Amino acid sequence: WGLKDECEQNRIIAYLFQEHYLDCARYCKAFVNDKIKYQGWGKRKIRQMLIMKNLPRQDIAKALTETDEQLYQTTIERVLSQKYKTLSPDDPHRQDKLYRFALSRGFSYEDIEFFLAG
Repeated sequence: WGLKDECEQNRIIAYLFQEHYLDCARYCKAFVNDKIKYQGWGKRKIRQMLIMKNLPRQDIAKALTETDEQLYQTTIERVLSQKYKTLSPDDPHRQDKLYRFALSRGFSYEDIEFFLAG
């Protein structure tokens, strides 16, 4: 903002922390929600990206446990359905390709198995 007074800068930063505009937990929660909803990522990939950003692990864990499970299951279904449409029906490796694709998106083997079995 072009502030030259360091005291004024510190006051603004303190206000942003106080009002939780600058908050690791808030950032983690928003990051998790957005990556699941818009990018179709799984929890494993999201966790790894947040760890790479050097955010507190307890904030990461809390954000991941607070995810909407219905949204998460819908995301797995959407992502795998889209991929399934691109695969040839007579491809003998279609199931393997779906597993590899979902694993690369960060979904756990158990989550993939639950969706493909159902």
